[in-house]
Amino acid sequence: MSLTVVKMGGSSITFKDKPFSINEEGIKNIAEALSEAGMQYFLIHGGGSWGHPAATIYGLSSFYHSDGSKGISFTKIKMLQLSVQVQKILMDKGLFTFYFPAQLIDALNKDEVLEMIERSVYPITFGDVIYEHKKGFRVIGGDEIALKVSYKFPVNKVVFIMGTPGIMDENGNVIKKISIKRSEGSMYIGDVPIIKGNSFERFEKILPKISENSPDATGGLGFKLYVAYMLAKMGISSEFISAGDKENIIKALKGYKFDGSVVITDGS
Repeated sequence: MSLTVVKMGGSSITFKDKPFSINEEGIKNIAEALSEAGMQYFLIHGGGSWGHPAATIYGLSSFYHSDGSKGISFTKIKMLQLSVQVQKILMDKGLFTFYFPAQLIDALNKDEVLEMIERSVYPITFGDVIYEHKKGFRVIGGDEIALKVSYKFPVNKVVFIMGTPGIMDENGNVIKKISIKRSEGSMYIGDVPIIKGNSFERFEKILPKISENSPDATGGLGFKLYVAYMLAKMGISSEFISAGDKENIIKALKGYKFDGSVVITDGS
């Protein structure tokens, strides 16, 4: 069995400029595409205008650990509320899900999950607050979860569904093919460093470097591209597409030519 990991970005399922809003039409569009494409999925969704405002209000982040607080409970409740709505729409479109908390991703039984998928019930999880032994609480984003899932399961591609048509350049044009390389410990897109310093360190140490100018609680585009690079090193493609075009989503899922961005590595 070969799985397609689908990461539904927060910008595709919510209106990120309006706290605690939901983009029902966007979710319906994605759900119809997933159902019609008929692939075997591991589903992940982001927090959008639910998770990030909640985490920001209480100072939670992927980049450092926090002690127990009202913010942890508040953020987790908001993400559960969002996920219930997302999963309800998926179910209405014939896509049946089984929720696993992000806290348990590392402990999932591979054979059990694959059996579940064979029965046309798809695992789903989302960016959330997790607890790490002797460290404390931190946010784990959907992009990081996609990488963890890809290490554990037989994944052939990760499709990032976004609010934009792909990864955009400074002029607002889609970059169709993105080459990421490493040189002298830094990581580059073309000649632009996305991680300065030792990019061979564990991701816990890389995250603060990515987050220096990021307003996103989970690292934003910088960390997304880092995940794409790590996937490419495993031979797993990363595809970035818009939630707005159902037929284009189906093309990407089924391996046809599509409009969007693909991340490759130059092998350095």
